[in-house]
Amino acid sequence: MKPAVDRLEDKLEGTWVIVRLDVQSDLGAILKEEYKATLVPTFLVFDVKGEELMRVNRIPTYQELIGIYD
Repeated sequence: MKPAVDRLEDKLEGTWVIVRLDVQSDLGAILKEEYKATLVPTFLVFDVKGEELMRVNRIPTYQELIGIYD
């Protein structure tokens, strides 16, 4: 899964901020609970105001992410 996320991150570099969390770390466990991310992987996309725009329990495609702003 990591190579797919790496490719996605490369495509979006400079236009998106991507944060990866280890759900087994202290911070990851806290955020997993706060955002009710019950499956791994969970990808959450937020706008600049912190509003959730997208939630998927898989690696989203580049087209899906770009489509958020269409």
